[in-house]
Amino acid sequence: LGIIFTGAPRTVCFGPGGEEIKLCAAKISAKSGAETKVVLTNGNERELRRVRALMYGREYAEKGIDGTGKAALTVGIDAVGEALQSCEAAIVVADPSSGPPTDGALRAIFGNAPNLRHVALLSTLRGG
Repeated sequence: LGIIFTGAPRTVCFGPGGEEIKLCAAKISAKSGAETKVVLTNGNERELRRVRALMYGREYAEKGIDGTGKAALTVGIDAVGEALQSCEAAIVVADPSSGPPTDGALRAIFGNAPNLRHVALLSTLRGG
């Protein structure tokens, strides 16, 4: 992912695919130097703590904030909108259990990302 997004400092990771894949992709992107945000559907404090613990460990999660150089968790329409306005790269995750992202979701995401230059699809879906 770092090679794909060289020169794209702001990245958003989203999609209906497996949570673990989204989190790993976001973590790799952040580690490569990109300011990375991963879109979550559930934003209660318990869930955010669980997700941060999955990515960076329990001690990190207990702080309740996204540290510098780490993937940030993004929840809620306003926060996702802000992330899309400034993103230059997107990582879309899909798998057989979730199916592909809907056309409407892709239009909404890409239609609100005016600076988008790079898109990566992480998918285990097989073509028909």
